[in-house]
This record gives sequence, C-alpha cells and structure tokens, in this order.
Amino acid sequence: MTLVSSGQISINDIRNEIGTSDGSLRALSSLAGKSTPDSMSEFYSYDAFTYHADWGADNPCNYDYYTLYLRANGVYYKYISGVYTPMYDYAEFWYEYLYYDSFFDGNVYKEWQVNATSTVLTDNGDVFSVC
Repeated sequence: MTLVSSGQISINDIRNEIGTSDGSLRALSSLAGKSTPDSMSEFYSYDAFTYHADWGADNPCNYDYYTLYLRANGVYYKYISGVYTPMYDYAEFWYEYLYYDSFFDGNVYKEWQVNATSTVLTDNGDVFSVC
C-alpha cells in the first residue's frame, strides 16, 4: 500500500502498513529493517511488502501464476488486482517451476506448503508433472 512520499505520517499509518496493531517507533523501525536513530521520515514511501516469487497454486498443472510478497510482519501474501491475500487463505500448496525435463517430457516443480498463518513455507521437495 506504500506510505506517502511527503507530508505527515502517523505511527498508526506505519502500523497499518506493517500489519501490526501496536509498537513503538523503535519496534516498527526494527520490523521494517531500519537502523537507529529512528525517525518518522524514514517511512516516507515505505512499502512493507517485499517481492518473494511467482508461483502456481493448488497443483502444478494450474498455470495461473501469482506474484507473492513477504510483508514486514512475516506473513506471505498473494497479490492480484491490487489486493493482498494471505497465501493460506487461497491455497495450502504452491508450485515453483524449476525446469522442463526432456527425457521424461514433463516439468519439474518445487512443492511448497504454507502454514495456516501464512508465516512459514515448507519445502516438500521436487515434484514431476506431465500436464
């Protein structure tokens, strides 16, 4: 959602961007990866979402790939049409395309499983798919 590039920013604006309901300027700066001394101006144009990857959801034959972001609060999100949705709310399993295997005439993917709070991604290993 990116904070404003000039003008007034409140602690609540920063909390909303990071995705937490409390925290001092120091705590918020730490979550945002900022160093001391802390300043409200550090948050001009701040975006709490960092690009993570483009993966498919549900099964490797689903060719709908989504852009995924990691928010400063440690939650992974799927982004589409201006909306961030926690990954688990959309799908539990996600597939990262690795390569095409010409010998087996199919694709190899890395299967990822996201926990119910969308904070941990577990590598379930490689999977092979002929779609």
